[in-house]
Amino acid sequence: MATFMKNNKRYIEHTVLAGETAYGIAQAKLYNGNRWGELVKMNESDGHPPISQYPHVYTNQQIGYPDDSYVPSTTDMPQFNSWLKVIASAGVNIRDQPNANANIVVHDVATKGVNYKYQKNSETSDDAHMRTYVYVHLDPPVNGHDTGWLPVSGPSNLADVHSPTEIWVQYE
Repeated sequence: MATFMKNNKRYIEHTVLAGETAYGIAQAKLYNGNRWGELVKMNESDGHPPISQYPHVYTNQQIGYPDDSYVPSTTDMPQFNSWLKVIASAGVNIRDQPNANANIVVHDVATKGVNYKYQKNSETSDDAHMRTYVYVHLDPPVNGHDTGWLPVSGPSNLADVHSPTEIWVQYE
């Protein structure tokens, strides 16, 4: 799997298989078919043939898509130099990736009222679940994890991603 970096974000190159569409690739790789527009935008600006000129992507076309599971290595990342406090009444689940479907590292009940050091400028959106995450340091480590992704905001009604956004942390 070939990858490349652009604007501090990692992308994965993908060779289109017979029958694939931009929507289908976005659904399979980004867990949200409606993110196909990101594929269009990203590939128009990086010298790949523009997807928007074709009704479908074509077999063997080389395209790139954002690697939402990418966690920068510690040599690539600034220090965890700012603090936040979880103020959500039920706490929040810290995950191993910035996605509501990712593995839970720390369960919500254990985060309620807890302060965490976080990496500035690490905000990452999970558009499919309408959440925003920041990269946090876990001290002491939990189940072998010393970092994780903490949701700082999301829908007030978790069963309805279109409900009003609620802030789950207080920055200090």
